[in-house]
Amino acid sequence: MRMKIQSIQEVLVFYPFFPTYRRSILETLAQRTDIKFNFAAGVQGRAEIQSLSVDDFPHLHQLRTRKLGQVSLNPGAVRIALCSKYDTVILAPATLSVSVWCILILRRLNSRNTYLWGQCGKPGATGLKRRTQEVMNRLATGLLVYGESERNGATSHGTPATKVQIVNNAVEHEGSVSQLGPTEFDATSSRRGIGNDAPNLPISIAFVGRITPQKRLDALVDAVQLLSQKYPLITATIVGDGTALPALRQRVKTGKLPVQFLGAIHDSERLRQVFESATIVVAPSEIGLLAVDAMLHGVPVLYGDNPLKNGPEVEALTLGVNAATFTPGDPRSIADAVEMWISRAPHIKPATYREAAITALRTWSPESVALNIAAAVGSKTRHP
Repeated sequence: MRMKIQSIQEVLVFYPFFPTYRRSILETLAQRTDIKFNFAAGVQGRAEIQSLSVDDFPHLHQLRTRKLGQVSLNPGAVRIALCSKYDTVILAPATLSVSVWCILILRRLNSRNTYLWGQCGKPGATGLKRRTQEVMNRLATGLLVYGESERNGATSHGTPATKVQIVNNAVEHEGSVSQLGPTEFDATSSRRGIGNDAPNLPISIAFVGRITPQKRLDALVDAVQLLSQKYPLITATIVGDGTALPALRQRVKTGKLPVQFLGAIHDSERLRQVFESATIVVAPSEIGLLAVDAMLHGVPVLYGDNPLKNGPEVEALTLGVNAATFTPGDPRSIADAVEMWISRAPHIKPATYREAAITALRTWSPESVALNIAAAVGSKTRHP
C-alpha cells in the first residue's frame, strides 16, 4: 500500500527590490521547514536605499529591472508568480510597480491567495496615492502590516479588519542588548544616565537614516547649536546619505558645530559602534525602523510627535521610560526635550528600562516577524 506524501506549501515573496534591512527576516523565512519560501526581486532600488543582491542573500532569484521615471517593471516576475506551485504570493505594496499590479490582478481573477507585506496606508493619508493604495489593498487576499497605526489606516479607508494582520517589523538582531545579562545591560544603561545621577555625563546624539528635506536634520543641527551653549562637550553623529546632505555639511562648517557626518553605513559592526557611542537617538521630524534599531542597542529615543508621518515601529517605544517626544522640526523643542531627558534619566529604574526594551525586542524581532508571516499565509489555501 502506497503512503500518501503530503506536499509542502510553497510561497513566493516578490519585491521590486529588497532593502538590505529585510535580510534577517528573509533568512529566517528561508530556514522554515513547514512552508517553503521562495524569493524574487529586481536589481535596482531607490537611489538612497541599498538593495539586496544574490551575494547578500543566496536564496534570491534576481530579476532585471526596467524603469521609466519612478515606474518599474521586472520582466519575468509575472510568469514566476503565476506558476501553479505557488499556493500563495506575497508582494510589496508598491503602487509604482507594473509587475505588482499585473500579479495582483491576474491572481485575483484566478482566485489565488496574494498578500501585500509592508506599508499599506497610514491614518489620515489622503490624495491620489492613498486612493491608489486602497485599490491595491482591495485586490489582495490580505494585508501584512507593521503595526496598529497601519491597521487603523487601512480599515479607516474601507479594508475589512479581518483582512489585516499585524506582523511587525525588524532589523538585524545580532549584538542585541536583549542577549546581555541584567548586570551588563544595566551597566550600558547607566552610561546613558539611566538611574545614574553622576554629574557631567557626556551627551552624544545620533541619527541614522536617509538625509532628505522631510527628515528635518537642519532642525537637529540647530538644536545642537542651542544645546552647545550650555553643554560645550555635546556631540552629534549623523549617519546616512541623501539630497539634504550637502547643505547640512555647509551649515555645520559655517557654524563650527560639533556634528560629524559618517555617510551611509551598511556594515552592522560599524553601525553597532555608532549606537554604542550614543547616549540619545534623536529623530527630528519622523521615525520608523530607527526606533527598533535604537532599542536593539539600548539607546533611548527622542522623536517628533508626528502621528501622520511616524511609522508603526514607534510602537516599540515606551514614552517616559525609553522615549520622549517634541514638536516635529522645532529646534527649540528638540533642545528642550534633550534637557528634560537628561534631568529625567537618573530617576528611571534600570529594571523598568531593561524590561521595556526586552519586551519590545521580543515582538520586533526577525524571528517574531517571520513567525507572524508564516502563520498568516499558512492559515488560508484559497482566495475568500
